Amino acid sequence: LALMYAKTKHIPLLHIEHGSSFVKSGSPLVVRCAQLYDRTLGRLILKKADRIIAVSESARAFVASLCPGKDCETIYRGFDSAQIDAIPASSEYPRASTSRLIFCGRLVSGKGIRTLFESLKQLQSNDWELIIIGDGSERNFVEQKISEFPENRILLLGEKRQGEAISILKTGDIVIHPSLTEGLPTVVAEAALCAKAIVATDVGGTRQLFPESDRHWLIPAEDPRALAEKIDILIRQPDTRIDLGLKLQKHIREHFSWDTSSKKIMDILKELKRP
Repeated sequence: LALMYAKTKHIPLLHIEHGSSFVKSGSPLVVRCAQLYDRTLGRLILKKADRIIAVSESARAFVASLCPGKDCETIYRGFDSAQIDAIPASSEYPRASTSRLIFCGRLVSGKGIRTLFESLKQLQSNDWELIIIGDGSERNFVEQKISEFPENRILLLGEKRQGEAISILKTGDIVIHPSLTEGLPTVVAEAALCAKAIVATDVGGTRQLFPESDRHWLIPAEDPRALAEKIDILIRQPDTRIDLGLKLQKHIREHFSWDTSSKKIMDILKELKRP
């Protein structure tokens, strides 16, 4: 629709690409239809766009795979650290253990929710609790899996507004992000700005949110054993998770500023506006 409107009105089209791979969530039919769209209409949009911005290096590589030779610039998204700093930690959910794990995201297969539950069964430590923030098509699966654990070990909160979700994130120790595919995951950046230790899958632009020295906390997708091993280390080593959280926070503040990102985007818009 954006392409049709731009061409009809004879105005430039700026396309911002968030995806870093073909869709992996949903039924086989949905996945195949999504791939067909990317290879046809998606490729056409990229070809006809006057400028393309990718939100991560992996998103830029995805553009190159769909439309070889097309110019594409990487501009990282910015995150408002001051806004997140101003949100107080929630007092609504008292702790039941010394290590609180948090998953925040849509409850769909592409977010790795099944990998998460497989990893929980493999944890060596029993001193943990898990809060799940989100809703989606996998909710019934999640509720069934929760019933397999001791009562109150896992708390499913459902969907929350951004401010509420961040206030709950601030009560956690370890944020888990086992997604199968990403562009540049917002929840990882927000958790980092909350100074939380994070274990995430090395997909899409996620690695750009980690300093190079700490990318060993990134794991392959759909690898519950690797996920469990990283979580166990952080449960056993509270000083390590505090140090990791502070380093992640510093990295996001230094490299993902809205001031820098918005200026780059505005410069492109000004160029496109010129006759």
